[in-house]
Amino acid sequence: MAKKDTLSYASLALLDWLLENGPANRFVATSGVGGMQFFDLTPVDENGKRKARMIQTQETLVELHRRFTKASPDTTPLVRLKYLAYENCLNLIPNRVGSSKPAFQKLVDQLGDTPVHYSSNIYLLTKQGFDFWNETGKAEFEAMRAARAAAEEAAARTIIIASDYRTSIHDDRERIGKLPKGFVLPFPRLSFRRAVAAATVIKETGSRFYVKPGYRTIYPADYGSRGVQGRAPQLYVDRADVLLDHASPAAVQAIIDADNERIAQYRETVGRAFDAMLPALQELASRIEQQAAMHDDMMKEILERYRAPDEDAAPAPRL
Repeated sequence: MAKKDTLSYASLALLDWLLENGPANRFVATSGVGGMQFFDLTPVDENGKRKARMIQTQETLVELHRRFTKASPDTTPLVRLKYLAYENCLNLIPNRVGSSKPAFQKLVDQLGDTPVHYSSNIYLLTKQGFDFWNETGKAEFEAMRAARAAAEEAAARTIIIASDYRTSIHDDRERIGKLPKGFVLPFPRLSFRRAVAAATVIKETGSRFYVKPGYRTIYPADYGSRGVQGRAPQLYVDRADVLLDHASPAAVQAIIDADNERIAQYRETVGRAFDAMLPALQELASRIEQQAAMHDDMMKEILERYRAPDEDAAPAPRL
C-alpha cells in the first residue's frame, strides 16, 4: 500500500495564508537565488485588470515567517500533490510567449506583465488544493496549530541568557585621555558571564531553547559572543548560554542589579586607583621628558666635538 503523503505545518500554514482572503487573491514566487516573495492581489477593476503588491515591510515579513515557522516554506510536497502549480516567468512574457497553463496566462493578462524577474517561478493554488483545504486540510492545520500552541504553553517560561562581558580602565575615555603618552597601566581587566537577555521559551530540544521574537535585551552581547542566535522566527539559545531557567521577574531584576553593581564597583575601584596614581605618573612623564631633552642637548655637543673634519673645508690657518 502506498504511503499517504503528509504535509508539514509550514506547508499547511502556506495554504492557510494563500486562502486567507479568498481563492485567487494571493500567490508566492521563488527566485533562483533562493527566498520566497509574497504577493497580495487587488480586486479586478472594470477593465479586467488588477495589481500585485509584494509584501516588503520587515515587520510584516517577520510575522509571516513566524506564521510559517520559516522564511520559505517548501513548495515541493504541495506541487507533488498538485495543490500548487508553478510556471517560470520566461513563459509569461507578454506578447512574446504564452503559458500553456490558463490560470497563469489569466494572471499575467490581468497584471499586464510578470510581477517578478523572468528567472523566478510563480506558484498558484489549484482546484485540487482548494478542495483539499476545504475537505480535510483546514481541519488538519487547525489541529496541528492547537497542538503547537499547547506545546508552547507547556514550554513557556522565562530564561536568562548570559554571554562573556569584558571591561577595563581603558573604557573610561576621560581618564585614559589624561594618561601620559607611552604609559601602560597595570590594572586588571574585569571579565565575567553577564546577563544579556531574558526570553520566553516556546520549544526546547536536547541542546537548544527556541524563544519568542521580541525578547528583552538587557545588555548587547559583545561582538563574537553568543546569546540569542538565528533569525526570526527560528531564534534559539544554546543550553550552555542559559544562566537561569524558570526565571521570575524578581530573579531577572536581582541578576541585573548584581551585574550592574559588580561593574560599578570595579569602575569605582580602578578609577580611584588611577586618580591616586595620576599625579605621580604625570611627574614621572615630566622628568622623563626633561631627561630626554638633556640627552638630546648632550648628544649634540658630543657629536659636534668629535665630528670628523670636512675634507672639502678650507684648511685651518697655521699659527
